[in-house]
Amino acid sequence: MSKPKSEIIPCQPGNPDDGSAHHTCACEFVPSRKRPREIYMRFDGRRVAKRGHSLTIGHAAWLPLIEGYDVVDEAPERIAVFFGGERLH
Repeated sequence: MSKPKSEIIPCQPGNPDDGSAHHTCACEFVPSRKRPREIYMRFDGRRVAKRGHSLTIGHAAWLPLIEGYDVVDEAPERIAVFFGGERLH
């Protein structure tokens, strides 16, 4: 059985003033953006969060896959990535 393909869409570029321009950020849609079964946030090439339903807040949210990372929807089409409380993107 072959591994499903995915579609990776880069996030908006980071801000050079706060250092976030030195990181890469992308949304990964498995298998595609048109019919996603899973959506991941990739940061510096690693899956750090998965889109899912949070039981604590009662609606869709980014669920961390790596301890210390937090991904937050700030506005439509705008996502923030934090590590240890420090904003990275």
